[in-house]
Amino acid sequence: MSQDTFEGDRLFFPIVGTQRIRVWCLNRRGNFRELRRRSGMARTQERAYIPANVRRDLWIAAGGRCEFRGCCKPLDRDFLTNKRCVVGEYAHIIADSPDGARGVPGESERLAKDPRNLMLACFDCHSRIDRNGKRNEYTGDQLQAMKREHEARMELIYSATGVKDSLPILMSFPVGVHVPVIELAQIHHAMLENSSYTRFPVDKHIYIDKGDFDIQDDSPDFWARAERVVADLYDRRIHPEIIAKEWHGASDHRRARADSNADEVGCLARGQDRGARA
Repeated sequence: MSQDTFEGDRLFFPIVGTQRIRVWCLNRRGNFRELRRRSGMARTQERAYIPANVRRDLWIAAGGRCEFRGCCKPLDRDFLTNKRCVVGEYAHIIADSPDGARGVPGESERLAKDPRNLMLACFDCHSRIDRNGKRNEYTGDQLQAMKREHEARMELIYSATGVKDSLPILMSFPVGVHVPVIELAQIHHAMLENSSYTRFPVDKHIYIDKGDFDIQDDSPDFWARAERVVADLYDRRIHPEIIAKEWHGASDHRRARADSNADEVGCLARGQDRGARA
């Protein structure tokens, strides 16, 4: 192994193989990541140091989540153990080296520390947009669009007013011979998007699976029977959750008043019971 080198907050181990050079990175959190695998490691400039205020502002703008479209992983915890730690990286849209992915001589140097040229990304997505260097499949315009969309969505969340918690309810009945499959994540997304981020799904949800409903939707009795089933499920599963939510959200005064009323009812019941025995 050649001499270890230290650049900024990363320790690089150039490991010489039989054919090509493999470069690994050990960051301050003790995580290894392969940076590039190729026969040469040409860089036209030192790796850019991203100032602390730029990193902070990018983290806030991204909401602490990966900005690659479709990912949105939280970057403040380990994906496997869910333990709190920082697993985010600062990915360049235009590489900080002209030889890197989407690198441009002159522009790479000029934009190396520009927050408009940086995305917050998880390890996997950072590798996804940097691998193969100049031959990477993602264009600067595509990545800029991902960044704009993600940060605009975060801004909507930050600026939303009159926000209310909402209980997701999933219900599936057969459509012909098919039973629709509904993902909870899709419900969460629809609730947020359709309400302009003023309805936030709570941690729990209710799932009503009637995939085994015994009549088809083309039967004349389908809708009448489905209505009776839904009404029963509402009384048994949904309405109690609504009452519980209203109770927990009530003010201390309303709770005290309700407790007092319950005590009065209890005293009245006990008095009636004593009178009956007498």
